[in-house]
This record gives sequence, C-alpha cells and structure tokens, in this order.
Amino acid sequence: ILGSIHMHPDWHRLGPETARAHPLCERPTPMDEYVFRASGWPVNMVCYLERRQGRLYHTLAAWQPDCTQIPVRVPALSHKESA
Repeated sequence: ILGSIHMHPDWHRLGPETARAHPLCERPTPMDEYVFRASGWPVNMVCYLERRQGRLYHTLAAWQPDCTQIPVRVPALSHKESA
C-alpha cells in the first residue's frame, strides 16, 4: 500500500499552552488535509494516542487524498499472539 501514516498525540494536554486550544483526534487537521491533497497518496492514516488514568488508548483512521474516510479493519491480537 502506498500512503502515509502519522501520529496525533494528546497534544491538547501535553503541548505548549498555545497548542492546547486545538485538541487532536484521528480526523485530519487542516494541515493534514493540505498534505493529503498535495501528496496524492491513495491512503493516509492518522493514529491518535491519548493517555488517560495511566493507560494508553488509540484510534486509527484512514483517508483518501480528498479526505474522504476509508474503512479500516485492524484485527485484534489474541492473548497468545500478544504474549
């Protein structure tokens, strides 16, 4: 698969005060939309990471160059596979 993937951390809590007004998620930011359109990659993935109560949570979404969402299925690992 040709494409891009990048992370959106929970910057609204970790970043500088000026960045905290713009919470991130797995949706493209205006800058992401610009990059997706300009690059023309067929698949662009955004992984959002957030730490809540000492645990790390994530969401993942994929986007076409025009920022139309692409369905993504990520199989969960069984207990044996993750050990």
